[in-house]
Amino acid sequence: MAESYIICTSPRSGSTLLSEMLACAGDAGGPIEFLNRGYRDGHTDWTTYLELVRRSCSSDNGVFGGKAHWYQLDEYICDWANIDSGDLFDALCSSLGVHRFIWLRRADVLRQAISLYRAMISSTWWLPTPSTLSRPRPLPYKPAVALRQVVDAFHCGPAREVEYPFDFEAISHIARVLEEQDLRWSEFFRDRAILPIELEYEALVSFPAATIGKLRRQLDLPEKRAEDDLTPPLHRQADGMTDELVHRFISERRRRTQATSGT
Repeated sequence: MAESYIICTSPRSGSTLLSEMLACAGDAGGPIEFLNRGYRDGHTDWTTYLELVRRSCSSDNGVFGGKAHWYQLDEYICDWANIDSGDLFDALCSSLGVHRFIWLRRADVLRQAISLYRAMISSTWWLPTPSTLSRPRPLPYKPAVALRQVVDAFHCGPAREVEYPFDFEAISHIARVLEEQDLRWSEFFRDRAILPIELEYEALVSFPAATIGKLRRQLDLPEKRAEDDLTPPLHRQADGMTDELVHRFISERRRRTQATSGT
């Protein structure tokens, strides 16, 4: 029997790409950041909200798909801690019928940090294809609330003009936050004796069909036919500017290391 799941991840890990590919399959749920305040804002009863999420993000075969960044789960627990003294994560999984967890990470944390740095400056979070744009959102979304959540979580201030100035300290800070979020997920799985399905961004973008095929088998979903379209439904955002910022960061880090060591 196919299993419902939550994608556990951090920003700019390829989670939107993974979610869209699963949603486009039609039988693997419709993952969204259901703990994002852009979706949760205005809902005062978490039990009712989770039931709405379950109905909205499940495919016709009953498979639910969700996505959560660590800071969103942390905020969800804090927001509702005074209302329910029970285990909110267990209650969440029970309400949504979730039994599997996909731990999506990015091996190159520097590029992940630079991707997030650029997104926060430009407010451009993804570049959808026409087919993705035509797919309706399963729940009403408030982008202003969601953007405020990201800014608050990373303490990097509001979006600025799109010039992408090189800022070593800001990129370093974002990288540390992303590493901390991965660590928190690791500790979370360990403490709860959860064995997640592990997935890397680099494999997803390099071998999308093979990666999704393997994931479907792990979720006990039927094999997709060879003629089924598994073309990634998003345009890749990395470009020459990303490469330039990576190069400048590595050079500056080397310079600072040498200055500290006196060489």
